[in-house]
Amino acid sequence: MVGKIQLYLQDMTTALKSLEMSRKILAVTHGTEHKIYKDVTLFVEQCREELRVQLEKSVS
Repeated sequence: MVGKIQLYLQDMTTALKSLEMSRKILAVTHGTEHKIYKDVTLFVEQCREELRVQLEKSVS
């Protein structure tokens, strides 16, 4: 999963785009109750939180 690697490399903006795209595809191909969809959703939430923290640090 490219988004997970981008997240690991701290490329948050690109990671979020990749993860959200993956999540949309997985919702159609596997359904929203599948474990992989739920895992990607957790990565999306983690990425959003890390972006929020980065933004908070840059403002203060």
